[in-house]
Amino acid sequence: MERIRIRVDVDVQRARRAARRLATDLGLDRNGAEMVVLAVSELGTNLIRYARGGEITLSTMQDERGARVLVESRDDGPGIADVDQAMANGSSTGGGLGGGLGAVRRLMDEFAIVSDASGTRVRACKWVRKSERGCGHT
Repeated sequence: MERIRIRVDVDVQRARRAARRLATDLGLDRNGAEMVVLAVSELGTNLIRYARGGEITLSTMQDERGARVLVESRDDGPGIADVDQAMANGSSTGGGLGGGLGAVRRLMDEFAIVSDASGTRVRACKWVRKSERGCGHT
């Protein structure tokens, strides 16, 4: 497991490198590994832009169902006022393109988000074989 505190852009780059290494070491093909890297990039950028920092945790899980990379993003606020709107393509409150969270959901095999005034938590995973499912509970 690797925890990366995200405060500035260079932290997002460190998280991207760690995600690529972890995904490749687990056995994801190049395309799958790059999907994980892009998801981490989107989540890290959101931490800087909207939450003024947070943490990304990268880990792997292996059990009878198979192997997967787990990406978790956490911050301490201010939360997302309307999660459904934030997930919609083209919706942005920070001047971006508005594709970040929706893109993460599409890139990863499993996706869950919980947000309130105390912060936002995103949990997503990518399976080594896409037919396998189940990241665990959020």
